[in-house]
Amino acid sequence: MQDLVREAGMSSGAVYRYFPSKDAMIVAIAEENLDEIVAIVQESVAHGADLGAALAAALEFASSRHTDDGFAAIALVVWSEALRNPALAARLRESFDAAGEALAETARASSPGGTEPAPDVLAKTLLCVLPGYLLQVAIRGADAVAPIPDAVRELFSQR
Repeated sequence: MQDLVREAGMSSGAVYRYFPSKDAMIVAIAEENLDEIVAIVQESVAHGADLGAALAAALEFASSRHTDDGFAAIALVVWSEALRNPALAARLRESFDAAGEALAETARASSPGGTEPAPDVLAKTLLCVLPGYLLQVAIRGADAVAPIPDAVRELFSQR
């Protein structure tokens, strides 16, 4: 929490004027970060990228953000907090479900004739790949995962 308060450039008291609790702050961070990832995928597809390129763009964004503000490490803190707090875990499940629905809709839009696997499976796959990728970025650094977006681009572009 001290890192979040320091990053915000505010006192603890000032931060809690905006958020009623630590959990509310964690949920807001998680939702904002998931929304950004979904937006990257949606914008990429809207500009003509196939799903593989759009997913790779989301991973590249995550690496870049981590370099700027510790994005990956913050995600890990949020997820670990959810393991101890059932209410927070439920809110994060809702956020993941909403992100999954948006990603599935993006997959459907990028392949009007249908995809194999199904769009909801593709969306769930990204939501599984993303945490592992973020863990690797947080622990090993962006250079260690540099080839992964190209691999994702290639794998998902074959669909």
